[in-house]
Amino acid sequence: MPPVPESKILKNIAPPSTSAECTDFSGTWKGTCIEGDSEGNRSENEETITVVQHQCQSLEFNGDQTYEIGGSATDTRTSGSNTMTNTTYYDWNAEKDAITTRIMGTGRGLSQGFSYIMRFEGSFLVKMDGDKMLVAGKGSGEFIPVPTGEIAKSESSQTCTYVRQ
Repeated sequence: MPPVPESKILKNIAPPSTSAECTDFSGTWKGTCIEGDSEGNRSENEETITVVQHQCQSLEFNGDQTYEIGGSATDTRTSGSNTMTNTTYYDWNAEKDAITTRIMGTGRGLSQGFSYIMRFEGSFLVKMDGDKMLVAGKGSGEFIPVPTGEIAKSESSQTCTYVRQ
């Protein structure tokens, strides 16, 4: 759930609730993330993130952007001839001890002299396991060069384990 600069956000705000009614993810966390894809690529990275939780209503990551829980955020990024639009939904599970995230996006651009269309979707789960914060996600996408129409599909996954600092 990395924040996106210069985003345009549309929010549906959840009803007020207190942090005693949900898991508190606030704090500075250090951990390791393992990412992999359907082509067999794998990477492992250490990272530190700071989470500010505003009761059960929203989360802020690394001071960049606030994500409303029970709502959605839509952002569009443009770089040169490339445009990407993402919509992300954040929700508590029934017990309010985990946050589920669903991401859907589309893009269009120009790369290496040809036009392309891209679609992707993914989901994440954020939860506590004792004193650790676990983040697990998976996604899939399609890359479609316009002249050929040949669809290249890929899948990816990410698992992160963080310890509060």
